[in-house]
Amino acid sequence: MAPGRHRRVSRAGRLPTIPWKNGGLVRTMPGTNRSCFSTEPLSAKGTLLIIVNILGSPRKNGTSARIARAFTETAATYGAAITDYPLNTMQYRGCQGCEGCHTRAERCVLRDDATTVLDNLYSADIAVFSAPVYFGDTCGQFKSFFDRMWSLIRTDIRDDEDSSRLPHGKIAVLILTHVDAAGAHNDVVERYVRNLELYGFEVRTLVAPGLRLQPNTDIDAYLHAAAALARELVRAE
Repeated sequence: MAPGRHRRVSRAGRLPTIPWKNGGLVRTMPGTNRSCFSTEPLSAKGTLLIIVNILGSPRKNGTSARIARAFTETAATYGAAITDYPLNTMQYRGCQGCEGCHTRAERCVLRDDATTVLDNLYSADIAVFSAPVYFGDTCGQFKSFFDRMWSLIRTDIRDDEDSSRLPHGKIAVLILTHVDAAGAHNDVVERYVRNLELYGFEVRTLVAPGLRLQPNTDIDAYLHAAAALARELVRAE
């Protein structure tokens, strides 16, 4: 599927819910309790649920991409509109540190394939961010895009003001995978959660540790967990 291509699928059967277990699967990271986050079911707002799916893995069928796909395909069966952005197929630069987004414009001044992704975050209800962890951080494709999100932050604010340029009420689903033991990269998870909260997202995480390097690694438990989280967030259950 080409970058930015929309897709919807027909309703399918449900998968069982998998509870959070220490070191993996679904949990909500400690974060903000700001009142701007709505408790109303997203699917009950009377408008089409929009999900932006940012795929950081360099492998089309890598473990993080497969888990993200389980989330978005489940959400699509309940009527959500999904737009996929496989970063490895796109042409874009990392942040240039020019600060043009704060001195000359209110959005990133670079114009490339990342521009549409950044623009579409303004209208998305849910943003899915997925990536493998390589050498103590997310892969380069994901990190380069994430740095560009600096343009979503306001720097001309008082301490009591919201720092994000994004509208309130959005949810971020952060999916990270790695081959090390559970807990080995908690610092990576916590750092990205903290940054996503700075952008105003309510963050949900799904971390898959201890995976094999082989492409056919069994990740069924995480696929089920991603599907369960999708049903929870669209309030389909």
